[in-house]
Amino acid sequence: MKNRIIICGYPKSGNTWLTRLTAEMVGCPVAGYWCEPFNQDECIEGTDRESEFECYKAHHSIEQLNHTLALYGNGNEKVIYVVRDPRDVVVSASYYFRLRPRYVKLYQLMSLHPIGKRLYSRLFHTKKHQIDRLTKGLLRGTKDGFWLTVPWEEHVKGYLESDVMIVKYSDLRRDTLSEVKRICEHLGIERSEEDLKQAIHNQSFENKKKALLASNELKKASSLRKGENGDWKEALGHKNVAAIEHKIGGFIKELGYE
Repeated sequence: MKNRIIICGYPKSGNTWLTRLTAEMVGCPVAGYWCEPFNQDECIEGTDRESEFECYKAHHSIEQLNHTLALYGNGNEKVIYVVRDPRDVVVSASYYFRLRPRYVKLYQLMSLHPIGKRLYSRLFHTKKHQIDRLTKGLLRGTKDGFWLTVPWEEHVKGYLESDVMIVKYSDLRRDTLSEVKRICEHLGIERSEEDLKQAIHNQSFENKKKALLASNELKKASSLRKGENGDWKEALGHKNVAAIEHKIGGFIKELGYE
């Protein structure tokens, strides 16, 4: 019976990177997306690795995860929750999610023309529009994406109040070695510092993207953009920064974000 490691977090919080990094340092496969065996998620890799462990990626709320564990768990699951500054989450999501058109009939009509979709995006589906919608979705929940229905604050608080390991994305980026050592301790495994540094090197944004492009895995490579902390300061816009500050500013500060 496999020991399962479930890496969970609100979408665009660094889930894919942490899932791959954890699997590489453990030496186990990324088996897929938790409880979705037919989901060929971009995180999947290392399927030829032999180990008593297997790693999964997830975006479930704590209630959803507990429900799946009650149904499909084997009692050998360890959950790691990754949390990221929500302002950076919005910016990252704006490059990834394809939001539904706000003017559906107009979009359908314009799509009949060879350049209609591109023109619609330029006029009505701008980057600013995407960021505005994603900010509202993050604060209130949205049906623009299945895993976005739960507001970010509710998603995070559910895990903070449960008995799981919490990893801050900002800490992971700033001092990756210290964080992976902490993860090893949580999992009850021992790895040499040299092995950990090699895993970090292999899974760095730059090296991983080069490797994926070299193997023509373009979709997987496209999921790795910049992964930087503080990107929101240039991209989010005053109105959205103010909306986030008004709604969840206190909670953000509690988490240590300025």
